[in-house]
Amino acid sequence: MIGERGVSAEGGSTVTINALDGDVVNRAFAYGNDVGGKAFDLAGESVNAVLGFGGKAMAAALDAQADALAFADSNATRNTTAAYNFSSDALGEAFSFGGNALNKAFGAAENATALVKDAYADAKGRGALTDKILIAAVGAMALVAFAAVKK
Repeated sequence: MIGERGVSAEGGSTVTINALDGDVVNRAFAYGNDVGGKAFDLAGESVNAVLGFGGKAMAAALDAQADALAFADSNATRNTTAAYNFSSDALGEAFSFGGNALNKAFGAAENATALVKDAYADAKGRGALTDKILIAAVGAMALVAFAAVKK
């Protein structure tokens, strides 16, 4: 006997049951559909949340990278400008120092030339002393010029 109002299979007879409780089967499929639908909805929401978070994480990473590159570029520009300014100032100072040294050397040479000229004019007509005074004046001029260039 199978269930209430069922079919008896006594004596080894074979019984084929063609009628099932349609309400139980329908409720089982409805429950399966409901659970499956909720599972798919949850999975979809989870995937969307993960993708949304991943998108936000990628956007934040790209923003951070852009900021880092902008900062590096800004520093490179500032450092390049500072290096050019330093080099320009150093070259300006070197040329100024060289110009000042040359001016002093030329001034010393002019003074020595004037001393030699005056000494020569004073020594004219004095005989043998003229050569000695000229040699002393040329030596003095050389010492003055050497001292000026050395500074």
